[in-house]
Amino acid sequence: MGVYVRLMNRFFFSLFLFVLAGVTAACQASGLAGNPDGPGSSVAAAPTPQEFEAALLEDGLTFDEYETAFLAFAACAAGFGYELQSDPVLTSRRNYDYQLGRKLADGESEQRRQDARAGFEACRLRYFDAVQRQWAIQTALDETELQAARDHLGACLRAAGYDAPEHPAQEDWTGYIRFIEGADPAPREAFRACLPLTQQSFGMRSNEVP
Repeated sequence: MGVYVRLMNRFFFSLFLFVLAGVTAACQASGLAGNPDGPGSSVAAAPTPQEFEAALLEDGLTFDEYETAFLAFAACAAGFGYELQSDPVLTSRRNYDYQLGRKLADGESEQRRQDARAGFEACRLRYFDAVQRQWAIQTALDETELQAARDHLGACLRAAGYDAPEHPAQEDWTGYIRFIEGADPAPREAFRACLPLTQQSFGMRSNEVP
């Protein structure tokens, strides 16, 4: 692919996501929030992230494109009541660590909850799913880094007084997690204290275990 075509494709990709985010905001203002394909919206005819996936796999993804997709996803999710619970944290590997949550309204029906969840999933698939998968591939720890992260976590647990191998394998955590889920809260607290230190040291998100 020529440089000019590649740059133009990237420009229109970013522009597409910003336009969709603007449509979502307009829907909220006009009372159409919760219906991303509402009357007058051009979203239904727009390409989905899956249609970009082949190009993303071929050409890779820039951080600006990843960030644009994340912000568009968050804006869309807000139309269904899902808000960022705190400012998203950008890890050292340039991945956003974030939590989205939705408060239940008094007397809210089960159908409304299901509709909100379905809308949230539609936002994720439309704006962020393919982009997030590709970005995870591009920024993943290699095996050497993963082993270093496991060693770091194991050393922290040993320092807290718990038996962990000097060079843990990933499957070692399966047995340890069974142990920490027992009645004694101490090992669970040790794991919860050590894991964030490893995650921060290796640029991992809060839902990742090496």
